[in-house]
Amino acid sequence: MKKVKGMLMAVVLLLSGMLLFGFDSKASGDPLDEYSHYLDSDGKLILDEYHGKSANVTVPAKAMYEGRMRETYIYKETFSKNTYIKNVKFEKGCKISNIGYRFLGGPGLFSYCSRLESVDMTGVDWSELDSAYGMFQNCVSLKTVKGGNWDNECFDTVKYMFEGCESLETIDLSKLDTSRVTDFESMFKGCSALKNVSLSRVNAKSIFGFSNMFYGCSSLETVDFSPFAGTSIKGHSMITGYGFDHMFEGCTNLKYIDLSPLEGGNCNALDTFKDCSSLKTVNLHGLKLYYNRNMFNGCSNLSTIYTPAESEAGDLPNKMCEFTNGRFGSVFYERLSQAPANSLIMVPPTRKAEGETFAYNGIKYRVTYSAVEYAKVEVIGIETGDEVVVIPDYACDENMASYYVTSIGKNAFGGNSTIKTVILPSTIEKISAKAFYKCKKLGNVVIDSRNLKTIGKNCFKKIKKKAKFTIYARSKKKAQTVMSKLNKFGGAKNGKLKYKKAN
Repeated sequence: MKKVKGMLMAVVLLLSGMLLFGFDSKASGDPLDEYSHYLDSDGKLILDEYHGKSANVTVPAKAMYEGRMRETYIYKETFSKNTYIKNVKFEKGCKISNIGYRFLGGPGLFSYCSRLESVDMTGVDWSELDSAYGMFQNCVSLKTVKGGNWDNECFDTVKYMFEGCESLETIDLSKLDTSRVTDFESMFKGCSALKNVSLSRVNAKSIFGFSNMFYGCSSLETVDFSPFAGTSIKGHSMITGYGFDHMFEGCTNLKYIDLSPLEGGNCNALDTFKDCSSLKTVNLHGLKLYYNRNMFNGCSNLSTIYTPAESEAGDLPNKMCEFTNGRFGSVFYERLSQAPANSLIMVPPTRKAEGETFAYNGIKYRVTYSAVEYAKVEVIGIETGDEVVVIPDYACDENMASYYVTSIGKNAFGGNSTIKTVILPSTIEKISAKAFYKCKKLGNVVIDSRNLKTIGKNCFKKIKKKAKFTIYARSKKKAQTVMSKLNKFGGAKNGKLKYKKAN
């Protein structure tokens, strides 16, 4: 009996001591047991490294340590490289200080946490934070970041913040205060699932650049840069990695981008839009680009570029040309620096290879020459039963790539039983053998002969008797020469000439 009373007395004394002096961190079940922790010189309780194996973690804002309830501070790379955590929630008021190594980079708070899926940072106090370098770097399973009320002037860099977060589809950074941020390098690099990102709170005044910012974001369709209005880009013209180098490289789903809100001089733009195969429109108005080689390399669907204010030493993947209603203009630019400032320039899409075919407005074509400056096709047939066939001077394929129509192919309309009238444009250089052979109802032929060089054998043989040939030429004598060849080689016997002066 005395032993029992003694044991009860010991328990009472123990509980009394705990109530009087506090619960010690070394006691069993203490949440601090999962962290390496210590008091710094200022008496702050630092949670230095998490070595627990829990999938779901709640980070305490306060903890009992050495007889006192103390505020906790998350420090350096506390959760870095942990392969167990999946979901993390910070208690309200939890402080984070000096994430990563301030000057040398190093691991971030959650870098390389390969199983991490969600983080709730709603209650975090960011007042003592100065860097977000690599905060979620290579968190390959991360899908959700909740909260993130980064509304104080804390960060001066966001480099590599979400690099390699390949499962992240959307992120709201509308409360991210960037007034001190000078570099967005690789912020979302490798976020291949990222579709939407909100940067509406951007208020940075001077930035070194955006190199690799969205590199490899293959699901991204566009980014709104209007919040960057008035921001000055200070990229150095002689140092790669500044300005816009590789900024959107590999963004294969990117369709439109407007960088005109930005201002800056002598910025690099090396491979900025390389392999953006869906990109159609880019606005660079207001920028001054220095080194922009391969800027649009692999942009096979690019059709509209608003040029920068100034540019030097830059080559585009192909010669640039003006487009009017889908047709080539006469002015070509081998280099971006030769393009008139702030003008609208169209870059033709990738053309079909020689020998490939397509249809345009009911007429079939085969590519005979696919050079950018002067792509050509020949007519090889017709899909409709029209009585009047007007051959255009150009045709566009399904990608709106444009080609001059320069010839009527061999037997293209041979045996057609419906055509009564055919009109050939001034771009026609050749009418191939038997092109209109046995078109028995064809009685009206209009030819603009200014570029016609070759008339194939029997091209008009066995058409309607006494067919009328209206020939546009620079002189009547030239029209008569064409008609003579049509009679002699083309089989157009008894054809009647009507001369029209070509303008």
